Amino acid sequence: MEERTGADFPTAGSTSGLTNLEATERSDTRYGGEGYRGGDAGGGMKERVSAKAHQFASEHAGQAKKVGGVARDRAFKAIESKKGQFASELDNFAGTLDEVSRTLENRGNQPQKQLVDKGARYVRQASRMLRDRSTEDLLDTAQSQIRERPGLAVAGALALGFLGVRMLRS
Repeated sequence: MEERTGADFPTAGSTSGLTNLEATERSDTRYGGEGYRGGDAGGGMKERVSAKAHQFASEHAGQAKKVGGVARDRAFKAIESKKGQFASELDNFAGTLDEVSRTLENRGNQPQKQLVDKGARYVRQASRMLRDRSTEDLLDTAQSQIRERPGLAVAGALALGFLGVRMLRS
Protein backbone atom coordinates (compact mmCIF):
# COMPACT_ATOMS: atom_id res chain seq x y z
CA MET A 1 0.00 0.00 0.00
CA GLU A 2 1.35 3.39 -0.91
CA GLU A 3 1.94 5.92 1.84
CA ARG A 4 0.55 9.39 1.34
CA THR A 5 1.95 12.56 2.72
CA GLY A 6 0.12 15.34 4.46
CA ALA A 7 0.32 17.44 1.26
CA ASP A 8 -2.09 15.08 -0.48
CA PHE A 9 -4.89 15.63 2.03
CA PRO A 10 -6.10 18.83 3.61
CA THR A 11 -5.37 19.02 7.31
CA ALA A 12 -6.18 21.56 9.95
CA GLY A 13 -2.83 23.27 9.58
CA SER A 14 -2.34 23.05 5.80
CA THR A 15 -3.81 25.31 3.15
CA SER A 16 -2.37 23.68 0.04
CA GLY A 17 -4.79 20.72 0.26
CA LEU A 18 -7.75 23.04 0.77
CA THR A 19 -6.68 25.16 -2.16
CA ASN A 20 -6.62 22.11 -4.42
CA LEU A 21 -10.04 21.01 -3.17
CA GLU A 22 -11.53 24.46 -3.71
CA ALA A 23 -10.06 24.61 -7.21
CA THR A 24 -11.59 21.23 -8.05
CA GLU A 25 -15.00 22.32 -6.76
CA ARG A 26 -14.85 25.53 -8.79
CA SER A 27 -13.95 23.58 -11.93
CA ASP A 28 -16.83 21.16 -11.25
CA THR A 29 -19.35 24.00 -11.07
CA ARG A 30 -17.83 25.99 -13.92
CA TYR A 31 -18.14 23.13 -16.46
CA GLY A 32 -21.33 21.58 -15.15
CA GLY A 33 -23.10 21.33 -18.51
CA GLU A 34 -26.88 21.22 -18.10
CA GLY A 35 -26.59 21.27 -14.33
CA TYR A 36 -24.58 24.53 -14.34
CA ARG A 37 -26.35 27.34 -12.55
CA GLY A 38 -23.45 29.77 -12.34
CA GLY A 39 -20.77 29.98 -9.68
CA ASP A 40 -20.90 27.93 -6.53
CA ALA A 41 -24.49 28.92 -5.73
CA GLY A 42 -26.42 26.37 -7.81
CA GLY A 43 -23.81 24.16 -9.45
CA GLY A 44 -21.85 21.30 -8.02
CA MET A 45 -21.29 17.67 -8.44
CA LYS A 46 -24.68 16.67 -7.02
CA GLU A 47 -26.55 18.86 -9.48
CA ARG A 48 -24.36 17.74 -12.39
CA VAL A 49 -24.92 14.09 -11.61
CA SER A 50 -28.64 14.68 -11.24
CA ALA A 51 -28.78 16.50 -14.57
CA LYS A 52 -26.80 13.77 -16.31
CA ALA A 53 -29.01 11.06 -14.83
CA HIS A 54 -32.13 12.91 -15.96
CA GLN A 55 -30.67 13.35 -19.45
CA PHE A 56 -29.72 9.67 -19.64
CA ALA A 57 -33.18 8.59 -18.45
CA SER A 58 -34.99 10.79 -20.94
CA GLU A 59 -32.77 9.63 -23.83
CA HIS A 60 -33.23 5.94 -23.03
CA ALA A 61 -36.88 5.96 -21.94
CA GLY A 62 -37.97 5.57 -25.56
CA GLN A 63 -35.67 2.61 -26.05
CA ALA A 64 -36.96 0.97 -22.89
CA LYS A 65 -40.54 1.41 -24.10
CA LYS A 66 -39.65 -0.13 -27.45
CA VAL A 67 -38.00 -3.13 -25.81
CA GLY A 68 -40.96 -3.53 -23.47
CA GLY A 69 -43.36 -3.34 -26.41
CA VAL A 70 -41.42 -5.94 -28.36
CA ALA A 71 -41.33 -8.26 -25.34
CA ARG A 72 -45.06 -7.79 -24.79
CA ASP A 73 -45.81 -8.54 -28.45
CA ARG A 74 -43.70 -11.70 -28.33
CA ALA A 75 -45.42 -12.85 -25.14
CA PHE A 76 -48.86 -12.25 -26.66
CA LYS A 77 -47.90 -14.18 -29.80
CA ALA A 78 -46.67 -17.09 -27.69
CA ILE A 79 -49.86 -17.05 -25.67
CA GLU A 80 -51.99 -16.90 -28.83
CA SER A 81 -50.26 -19.99 -30.20
CA LYS A 82 -50.79 -21.93 -26.97
CA LYS A 83 -54.31 -20.62 -26.40
CA GLY A 84 -55.84 -22.90 -29.06
CA GLN A 85 -54.10 -25.95 -27.64
CA PHE A 86 -55.30 -25.11 -24.14
CA ALA A 87 -58.87 -24.62 -25.40
CA SER A 88 -58.73 -28.07 -27.03
CA GLU A 89 -57.51 -29.59 -23.75
CA LEU A 90 -60.39 -27.91 -21.95
CA ASP A 91 -62.84 -29.41 -24.47
CA ASN A 92 -61.33 -32.85 -23.82
CA PHE A 93 -61.69 -32.32 -20.08
CA ALA A 94 -65.33 -31.27 -20.53
CA GLY A 95 -65.88 -34.51 -22.48
CA THR A 96 -64.38 -36.47 -19.61
CA LEU A 97 -66.69 -34.69 -17.20
CA ASP A 98 -69.65 -35.65 -19.41
CA GLU A 99 -68.61 -39.32 -19.18
CA VAL A 100 -68.37 -39.03 -15.41
CA SER A 101 -71.81 -37.41 -15.38
CA ARG A 102 -73.32 -40.33 -17.35
CA THR A 103 -71.69 -42.81 -14.97
CA LEU A 104 -73.11 -40.96 -11.98
CA GLU A 105 -76.54 -40.90 -13.63
CA ASN A 106 -76.40 -44.68 -14.15
CA ARG A 107 -75.53 -45.14 -10.48
CA GLY A 108 -78.37 -42.86 -9.39
CA ASN A 109 -76.20 -40.15 -7.85
CA GLN A 110 -78.25 -37.19 -9.07
CA PRO A 111 -76.74 -34.44 -6.81
CA GLN A 112 -73.21 -35.37 -7.81
CA LYS A 113 -74.23 -35.59 -11.48
CA GLN A 114 -75.63 -32.04 -11.33
CA LEU A 115 -72.40 -30.78 -9.81
CA VAL A 116 -70.29 -32.47 -12.51
CA ASP A 117 -72.60 -31.12 -15.25
CA LYS A 118 -72.20 -27.62 -13.88
CA GLY A 119 -68.42 -28.06 -13.89
CA ALA A 120 -68.53 -29.26 -17.51
CA ARG A 121 -70.54 -26.17 -18.48
CA TYR A 122 -67.97 -23.88 -16.84
CA VAL A 123 -65.11 -25.69 -18.59
CA ARG A 124 -66.84 -25.38 -21.98
CA GLN A 125 -67.53 -21.71 -21.30
CA ALA A 126 -63.85 -21.14 -20.50
CA SER A 127 -62.84 -22.97 -23.69
CA ARG A 128 -65.23 -20.86 -25.76
CA MET A 129 -63.93 -17.68 -24.15
CA LEU A 130 -60.35 -18.66 -24.99
CA ARG A 131 -61.24 -19.28 -28.62
CA ASP A 132 -63.41 -16.17 -29.10
CA ARG A 133 -61.43 -13.50 -27.26
CA SER A 134 -58.04 -11.96 -27.89
CA THR A 135 -55.22 -12.32 -25.41
CA GLU A 136 -55.42 -8.63 -24.51
CA ASP A 137 -59.16 -8.94 -23.78
CA LEU A 138 -58.54 -11.97 -21.58
CA LEU A 139 -55.77 -10.16 -19.71
CA ASP A 140 -57.96 -7.09 -19.16
CA THR A 141 -60.81 -9.28 -17.91
CA ALA A 142 -58.50 -11.13 -15.53
CA GLN A 143 -57.07 -7.89 -14.16
CA SER A 144 -60.49 -6.40 -13.55
CA GLN A 145 -61.69 -9.59 -11.82
CA ILE A 146 -58.61 -9.62 -9.59
CA ARG A 147 -59.16 -5.97 -8.65
CA GLU A 148 -62.83 -6.59 -7.86
CA ARG A 149 -62.30 -9.79 -5.87
CA PRO A 150 -58.69 -10.11 -4.66
CA GLY A 151 -59.58 -12.69 -2.00
CA LEU A 152 -61.22 -14.93 -4.56
CA ALA A 153 -58.18 -14.57 -6.83
CA VAL A 154 -55.82 -15.63 -4.04
CA ALA A 155 -58.07 -18.55 -3.11
CA GLY A 156 -58.23 -19.65 -6.75
CA ALA A 157 -54.46 -19.45 -7.09
CA LEU A 158 -54.02 -21.54 -3.95
CA ALA A 159 -56.54 -24.11 -5.19
CA LEU A 160 -54.80 -24.35 -8.57
CA GLY A 161 -51.44 -24.72 -6.84
CA PHE A 162 -52.81 -27.45 -4.60
CA LEU A 163 -54.30 -29.33 -7.57
CA GLY A 164 -51.07 -28.92 -9.52
CA VAL A 165 -49.01 -30.39 -6.70
CA ARG A 166 -51.46 -33.29 -6.35
CA MET A 167 -51.24 -34.03 -10.08
CA LEU A 168 -47.46 -33.87 -10.08
CA ARG A 169 -47.23 -36.29 -7.16
CA SER A 170 -49.44 -38.91 -8.81
